[in-house]
Amino acid sequence: MDRYRSQYRNVHRRNPYIRLYHRGERALPRSPLPSHAGLEAWIEAKKALHSVYYRNPSIFRDAKTIVVVGGGPSGQDLVSDLLAAGKNVVHSVTGAAREDLHDGRLKVRGRIARYGSLETGHLAFEDGSEESAVDRAALATGYKFDFPFFPAEVLRTSVPPPVPPLPGALYNSTYHAFPLGKHIFPLVSADEFPSSTVAFLGLPIRVAPLPLLEAQMRAVLHVFEHPESLDPTQEAIDIVSRYEALRARIVRGRASASSPSKPKPPLGGEEIDLGDLDLDTAPGLTAADGRVELAIASAWHRFDGHEQFAYRDALHGLSGAGHRVAGWEVEMYDAKGVLREEWRDLERLGEAGEWVKGVGAGEGEEGTKEWVELMRRLLRRAEERHHELSRL
Repeated sequence: MDRYRSQYRNVHRRNPYIRLYHRGERALPRSPLPSHAGLEAWIEAKKALHSVYYRNPSIFRDAKTIVVVGGGPSGQDLVSDLLAAGKNVVHSVTGAAREDLHDGRLKVRGRIARYGSLETGHLAFEDGSEESAVDRAALATGYKFDFPFFPAEVLRTSVPPPVPPLPGALYNSTYHAFPLGKHIFPLVSADEFPSSTVAFLGLPIRVAPLPLLEAQMRAVLHVFEHPESLDPTQEAIDIVSRYEALRARIVRGRASASSPSKPKPPLGGEEIDLGDLDLDTAPGLTAADGRVELAIASAWHRFDGHEQFAYRDALHGLSGAGHRVAGWEVEMYDAKGVLREEWRDLERLGEAGEWVKGVGAGEGEEGTKEWVELMRRLLRRAEERHHELSRL
């Protein structure tokens, strides 16, 4: 239990204990559904494994070509790691346009339709293309929310019913926890979840996690000390508004899914996919309705674009922190791919240590400014390198 729960003794003893639950999904990998033809045989032969077991490229030491399944942050990091280790990579991303990059060492493809012969390493994709001689598969397909310490009558493991109204119980769809005010505070009447003493931390994804967790923690401690600062009615309105916006977006996506002119999302983009959802967690719903509700669940805690920064500012407002997200944070988050590429190039050249020598030695704001200037230098370096390459 101590692995999942932290307790903070309230100095005023109004609530002797509070409970903070950090998301537990990182330990429970979500593999593609067995309905993907041939995948089960690849998994049983240890030819396919989930990215939770990946530490470095040495796990694929005897493999020349690896297919990475999934376009999220883990999938993109795996691709970068494996390319840097000299591997050939096939990157399978739902909705991606077919593309060959890095002199053919990186092949971007759409969703896999069939995992073929273990001996030939054959893969067939939904767009009709095929690849052979694929040695291993890395499944960067996410994780399940898992809170095993809650009894079933307290936290129901299924997709919640459509809203409005909000359900009177707390649900874990394995894709999201619902309903939570500010993605943190339970909005249910059950005695087990008083919103001023229970909080779920770290549920949002596609975010910079550490500053977001800090903003959440400030808000949590403020609400626990001042329960009246959280307006349940406004939180319920916000939840219903988010639900209706996501539902409309998903229904529009279904209507245009068959359109040949439909633009394809970028790697890790904002497309909400209905193909890889586990309907076993949506009992009592038709297959069509179940897929919509599960798509809403899978998108619920996912922050697209700059949504995470607006969310952090809202938490700062709730806690009375008195500051907003700095402009440089947004700028550097948008440039994270370039920054990662430049840093890895410096490491490859053995120059990274010189670049960071003395950076951050200043106190307080001065130290932060030094790190920001380092990132700006990296971006300038990228511009100069690409300008030189374009002249060749």
